[in-house]
Amino acid sequence: MISFTLTLKGVSTVLNWKVKQVKRLTNLTVPLKQIAKEWYALEQQWFNSEGGGRWVPLSPSYAAYKATAAPGKPLLRFTDKMYKEFTGQPGHYDLTSTSLQIYVLGVPYWVEHEDGFPATHLPQRKVIAPWMTDKIDSWHLLISRHLVGR
Repeated sequence: MISFTLTLKGVSTVLNWKVKQVKRLTNLTVPLKQIAKEWYALEQQWFNSEGGGRWVPLSPSYAAYKATAAPGKPLLRFTDKMYKEFTGQPGHYDLTSTSLQIYVLGVPYWVEHEDGFPATHLPQRKVIAPWMTDKIDSWHLLISRHLVGR
C-alpha cells in the first residue's frame, strides 16, 4: 500500500483572508461614515467661502434689507437653516451596512438656489460644491481599501 500526504501551506491563511473580505463586503459602515464626514466638511468649506467666491452678490435692495434684518450674515446664511442642513448639523443621512444616502430635510428651497429662480429674481448659487464629483474616485478608493483590509 502506498500512502500519499499532501500539505498545502497557507490555505487556512487564504481562507481566513477571504472570510474577512466577505465580512468587509457586507459591512461598509466604516468607509461610508468617512464619506459622510468628508461630504459635510466639503459643504462647510463651500458655504464658508461663499461658493468659492462664485456666488452672485445680493441685489442692492436685498443687501440693504439683510444688513438690518441679519447683520453680518454671509450669502445663503440668513437663518443658517440651509447651512446647518448641508454641513451636517444635524447629520441627515441614512447609513446601512452597505449604503449611504445623504439628504436635506428642512430646506426644500435649496433647489431654487441651486438652479436659480428667475420668476423671483433669485440668481443661481450652486449649493452643492462642484468638486463633489472629483471626490468620487477617492471615495471609491476608500471603499476598495476597506474591502482588501488596508
